[in-house]
Amino acid sequence: MKQMIILLTGISVGVSFISPCVAQTPDGPRLWRTGTAYLLPHGAWEIGVFEPARYGFRDYLEVEAHPLLFFVIPNFGIKWDHGYVGDLKIASRHTLLYPSILLNLLARKGTGGIISPEFHIPPMVEFYHEFLASAPIVGSTLLTGKVGLSLAKRMGAIDERSTIDLPLVYPRLAVFYHGFGLRGGIDLEGNLISHLRFLVDADLFFIPGVEFGRALESKALLYWHAGESTRLCLGAKVTYGEYPFGNQWHLLLPLVDLQFSWR
Repeated sequence: MKQMIILLTGISVGVSFISPCVAQTPDGPRLWRTGTAYLLPHGAWEIGVFEPARYGFRDYLEVEAHPLLFFVIPNFGIKWDHGYVGDLKIASRHTLLYPSILLNLLARKGTGGIISPEFHIPPMVEFYHEFLASAPIVGSTLLTGKVGLSLAKRMGAIDERSTIDLPLVYPRLAVFYHGFGLRGGIDLEGNLISHLRFLVDADLFFIPGVEFGRALESKALLYWHAGESTRLCLGAKVTYGEYPFGNQWHLLLPLVDLQFSWR
């Protein structure tokens, strides 16, 4: 039970930063554009069990928030269309995250306690800014590159012993202890057979000048489109991280999500 709680906590803390299933090429359906530089069309919705709700607010602007986690991790984001440079589609993504409510709920003894109750997590907020560039390379195969800057602001001191030294969680919370961090990644996706697509990616987290400031995450996914408005995702993720107790690899199985879209 404790391992399950830890796993769910890791997913919850990282959910506003992670898109476990991403898809679609310019010549594919107009929905399912999570994780690429392409935006949802005006009036379109997209949501998943572990995905934020996304809405095409304008043809050039997409908004997102995770409704299930909003009351313990207030979050909000936008994705802005910057047009094309040749065949390269350019967009930027800007998100706001306030994790202090959830982290203080986890600072307790007993079941669900991951942070020692002696530590108080002050109010703190993260501003994440990311540029994405997507282009078709062969047939329906789409390549997306991304680079981002994470800025954190604390309204009080925080004890470095309060870190949560878990995969997915540690590299995303490290920015609150050091003020800023960098991210970069690349995604490759395409069709396998009718209604079945694949995705492989790699993402690097880096905090300059910090002893335990690097992490690498890579995932492989298959997602099956049951129709125009429903898809199922299944896959696995491998992580490598530098932690205060040492460097470790982790294999996370399975990654599962059920997603819906409509307009």
